[in-house]
Amino acid sequence: ENYKELKQIGKGAYGVVMMVQYIPDGKEYAMKVIPLGKLDQYQRKCMEHEIEIHKTISHPNIVELFESFDENNIRYVILELANQQSLYEYLNNRAAEKQPLTKQEIQNFSIQILTALDFLHKKQIIHRDVKPENIFMNMDDSQNIQLKLGDFGLAKENAADSVVGTYYYMAPEMFERVRYKTEIDVWAFGCVFYTMITYVLPFYSQSSEYVKMIKNIKYKKLNDKKAQEVLNSIFTTQQNRSTVEEVLALPFFKYQSSYTQDTEEEEPLLVTVENLASSN
Repeated sequence: ENYKELKQIGKGAYGVVMMVQYIPDGKEYAMKVIPLGKLDQYQRKCMEHEIEIHKTISHPNIVELFESFDENNIRYVILELANQQSLYEYLNNRAAEKQPLTKQEIQNFSIQILTALDFLHKKQIIHRDVKPENIFMNMDDSQNIQLKLGDFGLAKENAADSVVGTYYYMAPEMFERVRYKTEIDVWAFGCVFYTMITYVLPFYSQSSEYVKMIKNIKYKKLNDKKAQEVLNSIFTTQQNRSTVEEVLALPFFKYQSSYTQDTEEEEPLLVTVENLASSN
């Protein structure tokens, strides 16, 4: 009763996501609407698990969960509302405008995603579905963009061995039914990082070749040495893959404060306007 529905803004694994207004103070939130009758026992358990994990998390780069309650056999989950689109939509729009992200934007966005993952991994939480569609954007009055990692529908504590997640962001070990841990989120970050630079996925095939492609780690390398060094530390076997902390310590992420402008002209790392158009 305290919430007024404004419009539908998304569709999740279990139900729709509405933009709502909290009537007492006028603040806007995202509200997941989950019809409990449509869930089987396993789905219900997963949903409860997602909510329990999410309630324990408070971090500036992670979507906050404020409350959840049941009414008429429907579960309502009240979440922080990002005031901009997802990173996926943002990258699509920039690609359509033939505007590569600057190195500083890539550094800034990457550091925010890695910081969120570092926080989760230190709590022994694997996100398992890191992708641009699950990264939301907030913009403040000074036009600074803050990224928020969301959608904990697949999050899992400690180790896991089930095949879940989004195909093109999945690490090779996820196809081998071996136990995996936080390394899978690092691989997925590598795919997001590559996509921010090139506007294409590093590993993409609509055939069974895909699994072969990621197991052999075949992708088009980047021109920028420091950016490629990031990928070298990520696109490798589970045993050799860097942790989030190790990735953050790489030279690519050592940049001047965002408040001091680089003196040299910002160069796109790989794509030029010409090959950006043809790569989609």
